[in-house]
This record gives sequence, C-alpha cells and structure tokens, in this order.
Amino acid sequence: MSTRENQASYQAEEPAAAEKGVLNGSDKNEELFASNPNVLEVEKADPEDLQRIRGDAIGDTLYSERFVLNTLLKLSKLEKNLQEEEEMEKDLCTLWDMTLDADIIEYLLKQDVLTLFAEVIKATNDKRLTEILVGILANMCDVKKTRDELCLQESQLVEVLLDLSGCLDALTLQQLMRLWAVIFVKSPTEHIEKWYDLVCKDGQFIENICFILNNAINHKVLLQTLETLNAVLAKFALLDSPAKSFTELFIKSEVVNATMEAFNTILTDNAGQENDTDELEKKEVKIKQTFCNIHSILTQYQQYSEEAYAAHSEDILQCMKKILKPLALKVDIETWQTFELEVFETLSDLLEILPRCFDPHLSSYLIKIWLKFLQTQQSSASTEFEEELNHQGLSDKCLQLLLLMLTEASNAELQENLKTVQSEHKGRFLKSVEKLEKNGCLVKAYDKIKNALGE
Repeated sequence: MSTRENQASYQAEEPAAAEKGVLNGSDKNEELFASNPNVLEVEKADPEDLQRIRGDAIGDTLYSERFVLNTLLKLSKLEKNLQEEEEMEKDLCTLWDMTLDADIIEYLLKQDVLTLFAEVIKATNDKRLTEILVGILANMCDVKKTRDELCLQESQLVEVLLDLSGCLDALTLQQLMRLWAVIFVKSPTEHIEKWYDLVCKDGQFIENICFILNNAINHKVLLQTLETLNAVLAKFALLDSPAKSFTELFIKSEVVNATMEAFNTILTDNAGQENDTDELEKKEVKIKQTFCNIHSILTQYQQYSEEAYAAHSEDILQCMKKILKPLALKVDIETWQTFELEVFETLSDLLEILPRCFDPHLSSYLIKIWLKFLQTQQSSASTEFEEELNHQGLSDKCLQLLLLMLTEASNAELQENLKTVQSEHKGRFLKSVEKLEKNGCLVKAYDKIKNALGE
C-alpha cells in the first residue's frame, strides 16, 4: 500500500501516536514544539517551558500558532508536488489532525484559509495536496462559522468544491463527499434555499454525483457519495417553491439507476469477503439503510416518480429482495431496530408507484417475516416488544405489502406461495388479513387468497 493510501483519510488515532515523543528534554522543548504542535505531556514540562508554550498556543489548545502560520505561508509559496516535499506533506497532515479542535478552526478562518485553499486547489494538479486540503475543509465544516462563511458570503471556494465533484481521484472524492454530507446534514433550514441556488448554478453537481455512483469501485467513495445524495435530497425536499424544480433536478431515471449501480457494486463485492462478519453486517446495514432513505424520498412525487422508475421496476425490486432476504432468514426479530422498520416503509412507497406485478421471492420473504411476527407474539410473555416497535403495526404493514404483491398472482402461483400458511397458521393468517383496512385492490387480493386457501 502506498504512503498516500495509508494517509488517505483522517484517523482519530494518529494524534495519540504523534504525542508520545513530545517534551523529552527542556533544552529541546522549543525545537520540538515548533516542528510538532501536539503537546499533551505538559505536566512533565518545567514552569518556564510551559509558560513559553502557552504563550504561543492557539486559544485553549496547546497547538503552536507559529507552526500553523509557517505551514500556511509555505503552502502559499508551494511550487512542487508533495511527493517531492515530504516535510510539507507531514506538516499539512498534522494540520489536518489539528482541525478536530474548534479553536484551531476559528484561528484558520481568521487567517482567511478559505480563500487560500480555493486558490491552491484551483491552481494545483497535485492529487495528494487536493485531498489533504479538502479533508481539512471537511473537518472545518463541522463548525457552524465555516458553513456560514461558505454559504452566506458566496465564497469562491464553493464554486471550486462543486467543480471538484467532477474529479476522478477516489481519495479526494471520499473527502469531498464527506464535506458535502456535513454541510447538508448540519446546515439550518434557513440556509437550504441558498445552497440549492448554488448547486443549481453549478449545473453539473448532480450529474457528477451520478457519474461517481455509476463508475466508482471504491466502497468508501460509493457509500460516502450515497450518504451525500441522501443528505442533499432530505434537505432540498423541504423547499416549498425553489427557483428550479426539485423534480427536474432529482426525480429522474438517471438518479434511480445510479443509486442501484452503487448499491449492487458494494453488495456484490461484499459477498465474496471473509472478514469479520459483525463488521461486514454493520457496513451492509448502513448501505441498505441509506439506499432505503434515498428511495423513500424519490418515490414521493407521483407522476414524476412513476416516470423515473418506469424503466427500473424489475431492478429496484431485485435490490429490495437483497435487503428483505436476510430479514426473512433472521431467527430473532426482537433485535430489529429503525433500519428494519424503514425497509417496510420504502417497499411500500415503491409498490405504490411501480406497475403492479407478482414476485414469488419477494412475497415469500414477506410471508416468512409475518410468520416470525406471529411466533414472537405468541411466545412473548410481555408486551415490551410490541410497545417498542409497534409489533401489530409492523405485522399489518407486512400483510398489506403482501396483498399488494399477491394481487397480480395467478391461482396456481398463490397456492404455491402460500404453502407455508396452509396448515396451522391458515386461520390466523386469514383473520389478520380480514382486520386490515382494505381499498379495492386489497379486497381483490383478499378474495383471491381465500379461494387459494380453500376457504
């Protein structure tokens, strides 16, 4: 693995490792502090040395003001690539680590680094330098003042960062998407229209997002880009009447297809891995939850949504089957959390706008999940699970989705699909279906089910 890959993104553990060798001798304190601003072992320092350190410190930190200014000055005069300037790369990585501290971010803003970074990023072809500067900015965007300056002052940097979404470097894109996700997740409602206008003004941002999702193979880039798209959709969907139609920008076939491409790339690659199964499961839950969140938004625009999904009906259901199958195989549904609940909502939203069709695998998974609800309800001595997750509501939602699927099934397909409820569960199944609030479509499905079960 290359040095650049090792330093691809900020690691929270790195500062601790750098701190161990600091302040080993009083005669070297000043030299060490000037080259390495991470100073935590202050209790070992002489009072005179400590006073000198604090005199050079930024805010309430023990980070050196001189180090920061020297690094920014060298950056402004940098002419070579970082590959030829190892010491400069080390200093910039240290500055990157330092930007976990709000005092450092405030200080950098006073030094007008947004303008400096914009000029450097725009002028350089050095991928590593761009990655580090964008990573620093992503950390800085965690502080409200940074986001305000970017948005309200229409910083030159915004244009540069939007344009950068078209770059082809995976490590830079990972930091860039992290930056945009932070901005859109944390920006207040009153700033959203301004951000919307800036994105529309760029014209290529959404197209670049789709290109990344369609073509990237780096899982971190794909997941971070999906999370950014999710944050963008969630915030922009709140706008009442934007200058350019939200549906025109986002509710289109290209966006739907791009999210499926990214989703399938990650899950297909994960299937061949033999890593820590718990860690892998957490990653898969994250990608599946993000995917569901995105499509819960994209499906809310009736005719526009129907048109956007028209060419992808089979493919999107294939994605949902990849999400539902593990849930149907789970032994214990009492461990279900928010993610599993969102899956039902997303599938419901999709079935509302997709052409009616029968999918035997999808309906089979729904039946198995409903039976697990039934078994849990029968075996549970308390109502705690029912109260926490609205057990009956989930069971009803599962049946409603099943009825929507079974509406288009033939009698033979119904009989085959309902074999698992033919015996002791048949009566309970029909009673549960009877209690549902049914529109015309669900009434038709109910009658077909009764006939298929011989009732």
